[in-house]
Amino acid sequence: TTGNQWDVSTTETSSNSGTITNPWSLQYTLDGASNRILPGDTVWIRGGTYTGSFISNLVGTANQPIVIKNYNDEQTIITTTTGNSNNVLTLNDDYIWL
Repeated sequence: TTGNQWDVSTTETSSNSGTITNPWSLQYTLDGASNRILPGDTVWIRGGTYTGSFISNLVGTANQPIVIKNYNDEQTIITTTTGNSNNVLTLNDDYIWL
């Protein structure tokens, strides 16, 4: 990828800048972070447990996918408290590499 690098953490807010020291929330990021996440960008997910039902609406392109990776091989767990594991992460997106 050739774009910007953004950071996500379990200790975040949507008003942060998306950096390693001021990361975004997972859902805010998956919503595109107010149109800041663009084709070619990389999203680093910090280790920890993310609880909820998450929906991704990110859109990359064939030549510039959006890459979502765990940061520095940290363990990332996405789970739900509802007991319905079918709705933990819904991907409504194009050209996203996880």
